[in-house]
Amino acid sequence: MPEEIKLREGEVELPTQTQDTVSPYQDNLEYLADHFERIKILRDMQRLRQFERSRLALEKKQKEDELKSLECRIIERLHRFSLSFPFEELKKKKSLSKNEELVVIALLEKEASRSGHFHVEELLDLISQTQYEKLLNRKLLQDDSKLIKNRIIETGLLSLRNGILEYAKLNDKLKRKLLGERKRQKRVDFKGDDLFDVVVPTVPLDKVILHPKTFEDVSLAIEAVHGKASRTLREWGVQENYLIQSTSSKQKHQSVTMLFYGPPGTGKTLSANSIAYFLKRKLITLDCSKVLNAWVGESEQNTRRIFDKYREVSKNLQNPPVLLLNEAEQFLHRRIESIRSTDHMYNQMQNIFLEQLECFEGILITTTNLIDNLDPAFSRRFHHKIEFRRPGPEERLKLWQVHIPEKVPLSDDIDFLYLSKHYDFSGGLVNKCVNRFQAATFGSAFFTFTPLT
Repeated sequence: MPEEIKLREGEVELPTQTQDTVSPYQDNLEYLADHFERIKILRDMQRLRQFERSRLALEKKQKEDELKSLECRIIERLHRFSLSFPFEELKKKKSLSKNEELVVIALLEKEASRSGHFHVEELLDLISQTQYEKLLNRKLLQDDSKLIKNRIIETGLLSLRNGILEYAKLNDKLKRKLLGERKRQKRVDFKGDDLFDVVVPTVPLDKVILHPKTFEDVSLAIEAVHGKASRTLREWGVQENYLIQSTSSKQKHQSVTMLFYGPPGTGKTLSANSIAYFLKRKLITLDCSKVLNAWVGESEQNTRRIFDKYREVSKNLQNPPVLLLNEAEQFLHRRIESIRSTDHMYNQMQNIFLEQLECFEGILITTTNLIDNLDPAFSRRFHHKIEFRRPGPEERLKLWQVHIPEKVPLSDDIDFLYLSKHYDFSGGLVNKCVNRFQAATFGSAFFTFTPLT
């Protein structure tokens, strides 16, 4: 054991503690706990940097010394452990710098606490002591950086009202490896249940092409679920109206209900998939037309069954799935005077739906093509009502380009710019056109175009 340990890139040398005061790590989780403590100290230092008063100088210096002492202790404890931990192997294999290590540990701590992705600005503030360091550290998160090129971290964009927000997250496979977890598939048991479908989301939000205002509203809804503003309000003790205190648990669950409305083919279902993907949750979908039943009383029972089943599968999950109710017009339209038995059935279904919305815990997305007949009682019970507008020429051009990539051989008469300007197609209709291309030109060398009428 050397008498001194030099911390990499720390530019300081501190004497190690005596062997009697430290013990080897018992396991990987104990080792990671010390690294997570580094992040906690860095957060404390970040808060202190907001103040310039001289009386805080001593406290800032104490935090700096505490961090150096902890880093020194980690190295010494590792020297007394005969095995190597996954994070140590990653550092050596990829030759990570100290700031690159801090990025990985900060993201891992965020993932382990299941508190969402890191906003890039927030992450840079955490690992940088000055504005100059922050500018230098931006290179760590650029596309040509070691962390990105080696698929250690991933970055993405969210469009918000005040601009573009960039977030960062660990690669999922690497996260499981660093935490010593095996890949576990949380199975939702819907065997024999013909009402529900379980979907593993695969569509990133930045791949969904929407009208700019619609994209902005969807991004704001996501921000409300897990974003920095929401976390700050909770830290201040401000209780948002969709933060529900569960009666069976001391843990608060964010409960958000959204209504997506607009013409068919404008991306309502696809956006629900992308929200679940971003939040790293499964998606439970239900075609609401399946709820109706010819037998008296069964439609009402099916309405309750939607929410009972969701509560059942969400009960023991820290991140419950997103519930998507497609084409929910039968629940949302204005209630009518009960003249026939079917009128009474519809009104009962709506009353049950209203009752369940009042106490819903989780994330619910409801879609409808018909908004004009919406009952006011439902309108005020959704936290977010988002209109899915038809795409404009720019969005339509992107839709054509996405559905027919550049490498596809095309006939000379196909002009995507012309199609996007002269044909007011939704994304769903563009997809149908492409399918028609495929059917019409199967076995041919080129795609040709015949407008749908």
